[in-house]
Amino acid sequence: NRKMVSRPKMVDNTQKIGRVVVEVCVDGQGNVVSADYTFRGSTTTDSELRSKAISWARQYKFEPSSIEKQCGTLTFNFQLK
Repeated sequence: NRKMVSRPKMVDNTQKIGRVVVEVCVDGQGNVVSADYTFRGSTTTDSELRSKAISWARQYKFEPSSIEKQCGTLTFNFQLK
């Protein structure tokens, strides 16, 4: 339930499609401290798409909070351009 402060510039030129869900945990300062692929909600297991999504998820920044560790998911939809 935290507001996102910033996210990375996400450039995808793989020409692959699919949805990748990444479970992230955020510390009290708003930094992503863990990011892991999850099958639940994902429509692909492609290693390249998973790797991109995890890398991008680790670069997100959220508002600080008094909660020491908070976890949730980020969903990345890869589409043909």
